[in-house]
Amino acid sequence: MLLCQTCQFLSYCRKLTCPIVTDQEMSNELFIRSIRQHAYQLRIPSRRWPDVLGDWLRDYPGRFVDALGQVQELDLSSIEYPDGLETEDSPHARWFHDFCNTPCLQGVRPFVRKDARERVRTVATLMPATFPVRASTWLVVPANDNETPKGEN
Repeated sequence: MLLCQTCQFLSYCRKLTCPIVTDQEMSNELFIRSIRQHAYQLRIPSRRWPDVLGDWLRDYPGRFVDALGQVQELDLSSIEYPDGLETEDSPHARWFHDFCNTPCLQGVRPFVRKDARERVRTVATLMPATFPVRASTWLVVPANDNETPKGEN
């Protein structure tokens, strides 16, 4: 990718954007399964997730855009611990443990509860912004898993 002089000086493209996850994407079980699997593989303790997400937002050099391409601020209020509830057994810590630190089992249909939509939106938006190469494979399903076709031995 060629960069203009200003972007070469900055070492990144000033027009770098990441789309904010939509409700339609959150209803896709393969997408949610991919998000959960990637979060699980990162091995971030449940208590540290809000700090890590804040760090990812701080370090992202681009902008976040909505479905219409308009620049939007990513709201982190949904992932912040309420004052005084910054313990391992708080509801937020349990949610991060259940969503981000527990693998999504085969045969289980993942879904997003209404009260968790904004938390999932934040996590699912920041992950592709932070790990774009990894995120490019999330909805790709292997054609045959390198197995011998049935009937041929």
